[in-house]
Amino acid sequence: MAAKLRILKRLSSTAKSENATLVTESSLYQHFELVPGKQAFLRGMNLKPSDNCQAYLEITIPDNALDGNYRLSIAQLVDGKEMGRVTRMLAVGDYPFMGNRRTLELHVSGCEWAAKTSGRNKVAYDSIERALKHGYNGCAYCLPEYNTG
Repeated sequence: MAAKLRILKRLSSTAKSENATLVTESSLYQHFELVPGKQAFLRGMNLKPSDNCQAYLEITIPDNALDGNYRLSIAQLVDGKEMGRVTRMLAVGDYPFMGNRRTLELHVSGCEWAAKTSGRNKVAYDSIERALKHGYNGCAYCLPEYNTG
């Protein structure tokens, strides 16, 4: 798995990187490649309390990755204390079913309602039985036989 980070140069230019290599920079951004299998840090960033900015993380999963769900977490630490965290599940492989974790509704992957689900709420399933065990209910349109209302 490969990971790249793009962050505002004014924030990261004075930071010390660990397990992250600066590969390119422009007048606005610095681009880092992160060491696979390691936690990466930018320590000592020039972040002001009033700053409201974004960093962009790009994850590339290799073609030979085993099918399954992979957890990706990104945390912001200030003075060693966690101030925020974003966690996403990455589904690798072909999954015939997709659950909406907010509504607990289960869809066939090609259902038009599945396409309208926010990426942060999508959960991949390889079987209906597993999704039902986790409390999901079938979509009234694509899985009416599993819809309990």
